Amino acid sequence: MFTIKIQGTKQVMNKIKKIAESMASDDIKEYIAKKAIEVINAEADANLSYDKNYRKHNQYKINGNSIIIYNDVQNENNQYYSLIIEYGSGLYAEKGHIGTTETFVNTGYMYWFVPEEEAPDLFEYPYERIETEDGVFYKVYGQTPKHIYENSAKKIEKNLSKWIREYSKKELGGKLW
Repeated sequence: MFTIKIQGTKQVMNKIKKIAESMASDDIKEYIAKKAIEVINAEADANLSYDKNYRKHNQYKINGNSIIIYNDVQNENNQYYSLIIEYGSGLYAEKGHIGTTETFVNTGYMYWFVPEEEAPDLFEYPYERIETEDGVFYKVYGQTPKHIYENSAKKIEKNLSKWIREYSKKELGGKLW
């Protein structure tokens, strides 16, 4: 006959309880949201290095088990243009043509005219400056897509379990077991 004595079960159960409580709180969701925003911003910095005037929105909302991240690229004129960056525009567009102006449609989605006062920084857009009696216009051509959000989503998915482990270790004082 032999006896097996198990020790430490109380400590393990306390740790499991603490992990369960932290997972149920909004704190872990906030931790994940902040990590996700770091990934999105790093992708934007890498893909938009030519445009220093863009602004990133770093807001998020926790809604039950969902984290909604409001992180849209905006220029100095407060115009949002993340769809054009993500999917391209003109002949380069991947998700259908963005834009419905008469010139854009009539030229087979090749170019459009933007008045100078409405023009965002034209950064990567190929453009031609045109001076007329009515003012200055830019003949703007399309741009290639830069998959900031698609690439970010893949990286976030890949790192999610790592972030949960990091958070859990932090909550337990550095050790899971």
